[in-house]
Amino acid sequence: MLGLAEAVKLYGGVYAAPAREACAYWLERWGKDTGDADPCAMAIASLALLRLWQCLPGMNEWRDLAFKQLEGLMSLEVQQGCFVGHYYRTGADQEQMVESACATFFLVEALLTQDQVMAAQGGIAGW
Repeated sequence: MLGLAEAVKLYGGVYAAPAREACAYWLERWGKDTGDADPCAMAIASLALLRLWQCLPGMNEWRDLAFKQLEGLMSLEVQQGCFVGHYYRTGADQEQMVESACATFFLVEALLTQDQVMAAQGGIAGW
């Protein structure tokens, strides 16, 4: 989803349809209930939804979902600087939620993009 969002931003409308399909899948799978979704995946998806909203006019449902998902990630622990939000294989048959640079990067990037959107600095792509 994020790769397609970047492709739309860089190369225009030819990637819009696949990007819309990826977003539709995310909305279908996680749009209503994000209970067991990987928080890092939600941060990445939120970033993609916001970047696509900047490029594709009228996709306010995507913007609103991204805002909602990001709000759900902002626990007190996260607000204090610790985002334990990445499922990671910690053993042969075990996954555990851990803090990772990857998860923190995508959360911060999504929050910065949310700030741009809220300040109306995002704009609409010129295609």
